[in-house]
Amino acid sequence: MHSEESASLCKAIGLTSKLLGIYINDNLQIRGIKLTHNQFVVLKILSVKDGICQNELAFITERDKTSLTRLISTLESKGMVKRTPAKDDKRKKIIHITDTGINTLNEAWPLMKKLEEELSQDVNSEDLKVLLSVLSKIQANILSLEPVIE
Repeated sequence: MHSEESASLCKAIGLTSKLLGIYINDNLQIRGIKLTHNQFVVLKILSVKDGICQNELAFITERDKTSLTRLISTLESKGMVKRTPAKDDKRKKIIHITDTGINTLNEAWPLMKKLEEELSQDVNSEDLKVLLSVLSKIQANILSLEPVIE
């Protein structure tokens, strides 16, 4: 791939990601759901794997520790998660989803499914399969490549 095409690809993926986050956040806010897209992602992960340490959650969500700590603190102040010290190491924090978090996630879930349908409304299933295949290949390339050092 030519460098111009690579730059366009990176720009298109970045812009799409940014627009998607804004679109989801706006729709959550309009419907009175007290979550951001990032908070939804954390609650979704905890709904599947509750009681994981904060460091593991940072790794899964690909967030640095500082921004994840801030995000967890916000969710904790809303009563959606709770932090407890790990039994083996009191410095480690284990994150648990609360009933409030589960209820909020359940409230947001139908909206997220609806938004996903809206986003792909004019995309036929074959194009969607191709897009997902190409994105999967790009993700595999990213994971297999070493940083460029010049």
